[in-house]
Amino acid sequence: MTTRDAEGARTLPNYPAISNTTVFGWTAVGIGLLPLVVGVMCVLRWQGVVGGKVGTPLWVIGVGGLFFVLAGLMLIAYGLEDLRRDARRRRTLLTHPSEPWRADYDWSRAMTLRGMRSRDARRWWVHVLGLGILLAMASISNWIAYDEWGNGIGGWVVLIMAFFMNLFAVLVIALAIRRLLMRLRYGSPRILFDRVPVRPGELLRARVITRGLSKADRLCVTLRYVVEVYGERKSSRGKGKQVIECQAHDTYEWVSEDVDAHLGGDGTLPIEFAIPESAPACQLHQRPARFWDLEVHAQMRGVDFVHRFAVPVYSLDLPAG
Repeated sequence: MTTRDAEGARTLPNYPAISNTTVFGWTAVGIGLLPLVVGVMCVLRWQGVVGGKVGTPLWVIGVGGLFFVLAGLMLIAYGLEDLRRDARRRRTLLTHPSEPWRADYDWSRAMTLRGMRSRDARRWWVHVLGLGILLAMASISNWIAYDEWGNGIGGWVVLIMAFFMNLFAVLVIALAIRRLLMRLRYGSPRILFDRVPVRPGELLRARVITRGLSKADRLCVTLRYVVEVYGERKSSRGKGKQVIECQAHDTYEWVSEDVDAHLGGDGTLPIEFAIPESAPACQLHQRPARFWDLEVHAQMRGVDFVHRFAVPVYSLDLPAG
């Protein structure tokens, strides 16, 4: 049975946004070059290529340099991806002027027999870089704690900070292991739409292609309209930090504890939702983005199945592709 959440806009904690950062294109590339250059200089000093006196062990400089290199590469990768996406959008508008929805997002795989991968499965490199940055920070904090040990209150403060940094690193590593186990258990889930795009007032029909769902104890499928919001969050020192929050403005879901009754003969999960006539169209190329998202959450022993798929909802007076 499908139910609707009519409570209005609701913030979704830790929800994966379409926007990777609040800076884009050449701006992200330029900002990323700064830590990259600093990191390269630190690594060169660590390897003895660049001379000069330092009061810090060279390995700490090297690890710190790797931290800056990874942070810079991540920002540059975001910027280049944004530029590539804009170039693809311009080309698509030229080749398909009567179908502007094709330029909003890369729906090419959604129209093939293989289907489109989930948004969660496409972010593995982000997690690898983030884990590398975190481990570099933890290594530096541990060295500082070791060096300051026994220096009164200051040494204790540094030790406590290092403890929480290590605790955070352990939690992140546990999450990384969880994601790896989820990938090994379920593979790379994909979704195959019966029709692309889906217009407001039409029926969304799709199939989620994966493995292992037959062992689920409970299944919850949620269709929601997500609006990204760029805001500023104050740190403990009073400094502002740009953050991306996702808000659900319209939510529909159905829950079942008899998962086998919903699975197809080939183990795929058929999806069916009625798109409301007042449904706003996706605006995935804009920043902040607005989009319809389908979340499949299967609870089972061990690692749960949690994957999200962008849904091509567009209001058009043109034939669907």
